[in-house]
Amino acid sequence: MKTSKRFLVEVWIDGSCIGNPGPGGWAAVLVTDGKARLLGGHVAKATNNQMETRALREALATLKVPCEVVVFTDSQYVILGLQKVLLGKFPETNLDYWGAVHRVIGRHSILISKTDAHGDDRWNNLVDDVAYRCAKYGLDFNEFYDDSIELLNKARKR
Repeated sequence: MKTSKRFLVEVWIDGSCIGNPGPGGWAAVLVTDGKARLLGGHVAKATNNQMETRALREALATLKVPCEVVVFTDSQYVILGLQKVLLGKFPETNLDYWGAVHRVIGRHSILISKTDAHGDDRWNNLVDDVAYRCAKYGLDFNEFYDDSIELLNKARKR
């Protein structure tokens, strides 16, 4: 019997709004096998929770094969919402956003890990900064790094 090995992908996500609601930004970094991909985007008007959820959806949508995914977030809203979606239920707010998450989650094995906001987690601090910049300046990101440390070093210089 042939079995396929799933890739382990670590994903950090964050959302940001200038006002709530207001101009919104989201960011995600996906790390696997020493490589990294930085994603980010903006919308004209959103809530912070919508941007947190959008970051999750965009990150999962980039994965083209079934993966073992560890999602790191500082958002209790995302943790509770993702737990519901994994059980086949939906949160009561932002149904369109959670529906989008549900559509891309099925093929992956998901673990959720809480991280502290503005703490010592360098990846979480990176997505926090990128999400804020996306909201404030209307930026979009889709960058690949063959060496994940290169991304962290570049982020320190911003």
